[in-house]
Amino acid sequence: MKKSILLIPELILLMYITSSVNAYATKWIVNVQNFSFTPSELPGVHVNDTIRWVWVSGNHTTTSTTIPAGASTWNSPITQSNPSFEYKALVVGTFNYKCTPHASMGMIATFVVSPEVGIIENETTSLISVSPNPFRENVNISFDSKNSTSIKELQVYDLTGKILHKESFSSGAGLISSSLNLQDLENGLYFFEFVDNSNRTYVKRVIKE
Repeated sequence: MKKSILLIPELILLMYITSSVNAYATKWIVNVQNFSFTPSELPGVHVNDTIRWVWVSGNHTTTSTTIPAGASTWNSPITQSNPSFEYKALVVGTFNYKCTPHASMGMIATFVVSPEVGIIENETTSLISVSPNPFRENVNISFDSKNSTSIKELQVYDLTGKILHKESFSSGAGLISSSLNLQDLENGLYFFEFVDNSNRTYVKRVIKE
């Protein structure tokens, strides 16, 4: 019996490896101005989507108030000198937030995160390769830019949504490859988010062991 219990983490790890996800994610834009977040409700957010607050006018913040257990809090100014902030949704549930100086004036908002809506296999995603997976120190990235679609950026997130690494790629056509040294990352599960030249994002789950 004890032997079976000890195998459970290995089985979970195997599930992550064999499902090595190629998912399509959405970036939601919330405009910040006197004295509102627009839109103030986002009911259609899914896990791995990104919320981006964009400054329009005034001096504000986006500050989490009540959020699901396990999710990361956030508190960022949204001003002319700090015109945007992004938060990656990795936990299911309702997220409430406010503008700290204007909450009493009704500057509050919410978004609801649902589970991933499945895996979308499309041409661009299938052309992105991350290997080996799992990796130990170095991970190789390659993709073939075709049909006017190319990958311009990679961001590596941990399970809390914290960005741990950023990489930019040239926008030329053809096969592009790069080797990244990520030996400083702790062992565990990470999200590799690729952004194409149309600002669409593609997420792969990658394991460091």
